[in-house]
Amino acid sequence: MKVAALFPVGQTEGGCIAAIREILTREESLNIYLLHGVLAPGQSPPDPSDIAKQIAATDFGCRVSYQLLAPINTFDLSSAYPTARATVRSMAAEHYDRVYVGITGGANPLVASVFHAAMTYLGTEVVPIYAQGKGLTTERTFVAPDIRLAVLAEEAIGMARSGQMRVAAELAARLPETGEWWFARACLAALAAWDDFDYAKARDTLRRQLRHCAAYQAHPLLSGLADTVARLAAVADRMVNMTAEFRNVQGFEKLASASDWPSRVRECGGLLVADAVANAKRRLEEGRYTDSVLRSYRAAECATQVRLYEIGIHPAKPAAFGAAFARTGGIVDGDRTLAFRAGLDLLKNIRAITCGTIAKNVQDLGQARNTTYLEHGYVRIEQSQAERCLHHAMTICSHLLGEETVANWPDLNMRL
Repeated sequence: MKVAALFPVGQTEGGCIAAIREILTREESLNIYLLHGVLAPGQSPPDPSDIAKQIAATDFGCRVSYQLLAPINTFDLSSAYPTARATVRSMAAEHYDRVYVGITGGANPLVASVFHAAMTYLGTEVVPIYAQGKGLTTERTFVAPDIRLAVLAEEAIGMARSGQMRVAAELAARLPETGEWWFARACLAALAAWDDFDYAKARDTLRRQLRHCAAYQAHPLLSGLADTVARLAAVADRMVNMTAEFRNVQGFEKLASASDWPSRVRECGGLLVADAVANAKRRLEEGRYTDSVLRSYRAAECATQVRLYEIGIHPAKPAAFGAAFARTGGIVDGDRTLAFRAGLDLLKNIRAITCGTIAKNVQDLGQARNTTYLEHGYVRIEQSQAERCLHHAMTICSHLLGEETVANWPDLNMRL
């Protein structure tokens, strides 16, 4: 375990020695960084640099190593902070497993600069430590590892709320595997996978964490996370199983021959459509308008595929279920994938749906999607366009799956 401590130093040792001794009751060894103030013109001794040297001369049983004794501006916060930030940057490069940050001595600009820089920019475990003194005697030492963990959890959930789910999961990976921090860490990892449509990867974690959701329903930070996990966990199994069956081209004829197949497809396949819509809404709220359009398009395409699966037509290989394909009259190539528009045309030609009322929605949605930078064009999507595309997608989904079905979709939004 590689451990360090960072202390600001003023005109007294300010409990620094007591704090180091407290740390050494917990750690085998310690690398110490001291940032001492500078004696201002007219200021009475002692010089903070002499105090730092006294601290460094203290015998701790050869278990400490001083990596830095350097000056920092005592009173000018604008000057002190860059020095503290540079020190923290050099410490971060050492990849410590744990860093203690002292707030035991020094003028306010020193303490504020050191504390903020360490708490903000060290990616490892950061433990604030404070030695309470009375005169020159240390009465009590306070160690508060929970402060940094709470800040880190807030930062991770804040990222999740802004839509940066992958970044949120990476931040939360720094949290320990205990209690509420493990709950936040595990849940954010699962939601990042879910946001990437990796339902199988998310499911097991959602299922495990579901057992703990009730305990965090009223938690000031984690209640939204608990609510979201509980709602998604309730549908995860059905969505994972349905996607696995949709991918099973070789076994599709047997699957589609089952009597409950149409109802299961409508219900569980509909969940996939609902989540694509929820994903598009998140991208819209995040201001990622092009991504929102692509997901709106995918939701409409997915609804079309659900109708095809429901009648026994596999979009990737229409001839996979021969009996169902025969009922189409051979109007499509049985070995050629049915894209969105081709799937709609097939459904229309076999009279499974009518397309007149959604023709304009389909056309506008497809055109918006095709002209984006992420597809075939160079159009920058604006908010109003993304909103229209989401409306088009909802209209198409309601027409294909039924307004009642869409109205009864479970809430798959991430309300963190």
